[in-house]
Amino acid sequence: MIEIRQTGLPESGNHWSYGPRHMRKISARSAAALCGMYPTPRMGYETTVAVANDGYGGKYLLCVQNVSGSFYLASTSVQVDDWPDTFQVRIIEPSRGKANEEHTQLD
Repeated sequence: MIEIRQTGLPESGNHWSYGPRHMRKISARSAAALCGMYPTPRMGYETTVAVANDGYGGKYLLCVQNVSGSFYLASTSVQVDDWPDTFQVRIIEPSRGKANEEHTQLD
């Protein structure tokens, strides 16, 4: 399980936002770590960092997005609460404290 500390929520009312149920703001360091050997996306682009079967022959995608120089982890079809089961990625919200050391933590 990979744990990532969020740095914020998407601003509401923006046309580009999937909303707080489907995306979280993350640090540039976390974005780079998630992208692995691929470069972080340029402004206005995204890089797929996880893929899962949807059970119907399709795929669920988890992407790192670069929105005006800020990085977001987002999925159009899987809510943040379901990312641990679907993608093996857990978001650590600021109020929840430090990540458990037995897991890989990216911040």
